[in-house]
Amino acid sequence: MKKATLSALVCLFLAAIYAIIFANVDLLSNVNFADILDRRNYIYYAEAPLDILDVHLQKSILSAIFNEPGFLFINWIVGSVAGDAVATVRALIFFSASVGGYFAFRKARNFLIAFAILLVPFVFANYVLSLRQGVALAFFLIGWYCANRRYKILFMGFAPFVHISFLVPLTFISILYFSKKIKISGYYNMALFSIVCLFLISLAQYVGSYLQIRQTEGYYSEFGADSIATGLGLFFWVGLLAIFLTAGRQFVESNMFSIYCIVFYIICYIIFPPFSRTMQNHALIVLVAGSALRGGSRTAFNLSIGAVFVFTCIGIVERGFLYSFYA
Repeated sequence: MKKATLSALVCLFLAAIYAIIFANVDLLSNVNFADILDRRNYIYYAEAPLDILDVHLQKSILSAIFNEPGFLFINWIVGSVAGDAVATVRALIFFSASVGGYFAFRKARNFLIAFAILLVPFVFANYVLSLRQGVALAFFLIGWYCANRRYKILFMGFAPFVHISFLVPLTFISILYFSKKIKISGYYNMALFSIVCLFLISLAQYVGSYLQIRQTEGYYSEFGADSIATGLGLFFWVGLLAIFLTAGRQFVESNMFSIYCIVFYIICYIIFPPFSRTMQNHALIVLVAGSALRGGSRTAFNLSIGAVFVFTCIGIVERGFLYSFYA
């Protein structure tokens, strides 16, 4: 057996274990499946996906298109096989966590770093709380790491129909493409991106209301409320941005998308914290990119990931694995 094939199989095996754990986290934590935060909502989606689609269609075709019909169809297809709403949700968690786990183990520098990345709250929240984002991320990751351009466009283009927030990374890709065309690089590139971010964040509420996107009301009504945007998260990502920017011009140019993601998070945290939760869409890609750092930057990155890993483990030991995710 070739070394590359063996490595892929090992990554697949480890990813499957990771996915099984998160798909059955309620059993392992001895809690009721529906008592985990937002699980009742996902059970309802699994029970009546076509009814929910019909509600949006009665409002308008735009409402149906921009309220994640892809996620509804996935629930319908998986549900027709699984036959049970809870089993359907478990299957979706297994799918998304196995894809995320596979690419983490496959693309990160080594298995230890990959394991630490997969236990960063911004990453595993997609497999406990934000399940719809996790499914969308799975499709986005397949496209992101796919070598075939047509499949790349297909999978990444499908992600916003599963979770609308994936229009954000697609916008980043468009800006990056434009900046390369007009040959803007380095700090000028970041400055241009920051201006575009401010404009998009200001515009999002009005566009979302016009298109009747379900998240708009929730995001804007939660201003000032608790969210995934925490002071610790801000400290971590600001530090990571500093590590990236001091890693050398070649690394910066090769990983401008990841830098975009961090800059967007910081701007959102300062201007409108609820939008910063979209970092869950990008965290795995950003952290895997960081695992390729060298020299002192690699040491700083490893220490940062290690600190988050230790902090997460302390929280698990003191309050249980699901301490942040009870309804």
